[in-house]
Amino acid sequence: MPSRLGLHVRSTGPRRRGAAELLCRPVLRIGVIGTSQSEICGVRSYANLLEKELESLGVASSQRWWMLPERARAGDLHSAGTRWIDAAADSLRDEGVDLILWHYSVFTLGYRGVPTLVLPFCRALRRTGRPIVTFLHEFAHPWGVHGARGWVWALTQRTVLPVVLALSRGVVVTTDARDRWLENRRLLPRRSRLRVPVMPVLTASAPERTRAESSRPDILMIGYSPAEIDVGLVLRAFAEVRAQRPEAVLVLAGAPGSNSAWGRVWQDAARAARCHAAVRFTEVLPAEELAAAIDSAPVVLFANREGASSRKTTLALALSRGKAVVALEGPQAWDELLQASAVRVVPAVPGAIAAELVRLLDDPQERARQQTRAADFHASHQSPARLVPRFVEFFERVLEARPGGAASRLGAPSRTVV
Repeated sequence: MPSRLGLHVRSTGPRRRGAAELLCRPVLRIGVIGTSQSEICGVRSYANLLEKELESLGVASSQRWWMLPERARAGDLHSAGTRWIDAAADSLRDEGVDLILWHYSVFTLGYRGVPTLVLPFCRALRRTGRPIVTFLHEFAHPWGVHGARGWVWALTQRTVLPVVLALSRGVVVTTDARDRWLENRRLLPRRSRLRVPVMPVLTASAPERTRAESSRPDILMIGYSPAEIDVGLVLRAFAEVRAQRPEAVLVLAGAPGSNSAWGRVWQDAARAARCHAAVRFTEVLPAEELAAAIDSAPVVLFANREGASSRKTTLALALSRGKAVVALEGPQAWDELLQASAVRVVPAVPGAIAAELVRLLDDPQERARQQTRAADFHASHQSPARLVPRFVEFFERVLEARPGGAASRLGAPSRTVV
């Protein structure tokens, strides 16, 4: 709802019982801060899901989220962002939240990837006097990617990171590699860290085991960013699949759709590979329809260069729907996922990808076993029931570690979760 400051504000409170170990605690009140560049934003979807699940465990939440203005000049963007965060921070301080959770995605905090707004955000959040927990979704562009522009991103984003960590009482990361990266940077402030894999952001009914899969050998991809996927590699592998299964279709599921920049890259490449008619888009769908499209696909291809990572919500979504997934080898592959054989991992070469896809398409029994492994892994490693209590416990540890501890934070409790 809009506040008198013109902020987008959504407040939630405890409504139902949560995990037994979290009952009978004073209500934890958090403020949530985040930024997006467009309406379709994975970070915001994740923040909304986390907020909803925290609410189920008795956490009261108040969210402030800023949408960057389109096509704004650098100076105008800086002024607008500074005004917004000043107002958001003042309102959270006045609400008396216990801590602030900052969903940090560095490319939404500046002009064309240069993080010009990070310092104004840090100054405003520091003025609240509240402990800050920073969820590091994206925080440092890798060196050597995207030429000179990427070099500028990598340098400037690393320059502001020490300020962000100095502000934070705790940080959240989603992969072992990111956790090690922070640990091994001796010049970065040391902060308590929570390492958790992501949850799937699709809020839809549970997958129907009785729902019939498509009789056509569809290969589904959830998420198809050309920046993360070698489009040519995928289409060469798909061509080898079609050499054995001419009726096969490559389905690109969900946002942003065929009319987007991503969609045009895929369509142009498919025309060049002479398989344009066999590459289809679901377009942007409501949650239940997208879930139905995923459930009906026999096989999912996860072709991200980084591998089957614990930070990808698209992979988490496929596992949560109990899908047989073929993923590529990559440097960020999740060890626990591989050890559980919850996905089939193959080298990033067309023949190996095609062979594994055809093997799963042709063997319903093996496909069913793979689906069971995927669903079991999600339930034990990525379900909200497993992960969200860890957030609450981490928040409590952060609060207890500050001067005065829990007693100074809670004072006379306004409500007890029972």
